[in-house]
Amino acid sequence: MHSIAMVVLLALQCFVVLFVALHNWIPLGTLNNVKGVRVEFPTGKLLVTTLTNFTPFAIGLAATAFYFGRVYPGWVFWWLWITYALACYGIVHGLVDAVPPSPGSTASGSLPNHVRSDTCLSAGAQRHPAEHAACAL
Repeated sequence: MHSIAMVVLLALQCFVVLFVALHNWIPLGTLNNVKGVRVEFPTGKLLVTTLTNFTPFAIGLAATAFYFGRVYPGWVFWWLWITYALACYGIVHGLVDAVPPSPGSTASGSLPNHVRSDTCLSAGAQRHPAEHAACAL
């Protein structure tokens, strides 16, 4: 692999590992809701969740850094592919689940997962978000 591509791969992995490790702990503007996360997950549970999510990416980063400039062994290649493929699947699954299949589908009572699980919204706000916008501050 070209040396520039190796450096870019390592830099992007560093970004992913840092983001996964810190996104529930420090405010990142509109990308997260630290107060909402703290309500849902007490500190101990949040630490376990962060470590569980962070570990596969940290192992991939450590292996990539260890074999930097050399050919990756098969297990590193597959570790990176599987880890990042599952991450992409989770992102796409979350996006697809959050978008109703047709404009009228939410009127029948089905709610996207991010609305059903949003701890900031009351039961009334989950059904009628325009009427209850107090948590949108």
